[in-house]
Amino acid sequence: MSEAIIVAVIAAGASVLCQVLISRANAARFQQAQQDSQKFLEYKIDRLAEKQEKYNNLQERVALIEKDIRVANHRIDDLERKTEG
Repeated sequence: MSEAIIVAVIAAGASVLCQVLISRANAARFQQAQQDSQKFLEYKIDRLAEKQEKYNNLQERVALIEKDIRVANHRIDDLERKTEG
């Protein structure tokens, strides 16, 4: 083989090796970025779930308070009717 062919084969091999190394490094970075993004989304979803739970509890408490107010108003009306009549 001539020297030119040997040099070309070595250069091609080195080029392929460099591309493989670059590709693996980029894949590792991309995978890490995906994991970070997934962790962030999970965190945000957990926070949203916590807020939703607090809101649901508030709605339940408000409904109970409204019921208590209706009962109290009904009792007041009954007492007012008894004192009038």
